[in-house]
Amino acid sequence: DDVWLPAKLELQCAFMGANHLDMCFCDYQTIDESGKNNSIFETVSFSNFSYLKLRRKILTGNFILGSASSVMVKKTIISSVGLFDEKIKWGGDWEYWMRIIFNTKYIGFLQKELVLIRFGITQVQSTLNSEKRLQDVLFILNKALISYDLTRNERISVHVTAFKTMYAYQSSFKELFKAYLLVLKVGFVAAFSPDLIWLLLKYPMRKLKNAI
Repeated sequence: DDVWLPAKLELQCAFMGANHLDMCFCDYQTIDESGKNNSIFETVSFSNFSYLKLRRKILTGNFILGSASSVMVKKTIISSVGLFDEKIKWGGDWEYWMRIIFNTKYIGFLQKELVLIRFGITQVQSTLNSEKRLQDVLFILNKALISYDLTRNERISVHVTAFKTMYAYQSSFKELFKAYLLVLKVGFVAAFSPDLIWLLLKYPMRKLKNAI
């Protein structure tokens, strides 16, 4: 459903060759189902790109701009990391980029809008129930903890992301508090950050509001 602009392949191939990259992604614009510019959906800013910044960000969400439609990857990298995990119905591309990012540091961002990303109400991901989406996100985050040699700060980021995701998907307070204890275990300072404490305090109020 997405659209490549005519020079996409040429420009990305040249960029990858000039910078000796294993993977490259580019900027994008959003369009609606009819092909008109869709300003409702905000693009993700990625100024001052660096591999270390990408490595940190990918542990908290899919920060590959344009996702699969914008990415070019060398065949040797695909052979090394394998294919998409078909068990993951939501976030399969996010998990795949994470695999590549922790396999090679030779990744670049071409700051040119070369893809038109189509957002619409008929997208497959919008039909997935929230329970399945939560399961997939937590699976991806847990896989990151198990599979990659993360720094302490990176592990903290993963646990904080899991906590915030569980809050967003209205997990039980028991499960949410267990996730909070994991944050506390790996990062005392992070556990007492104002935003996490606020979510813990806000949770009972949200449940009470929903019950009224």
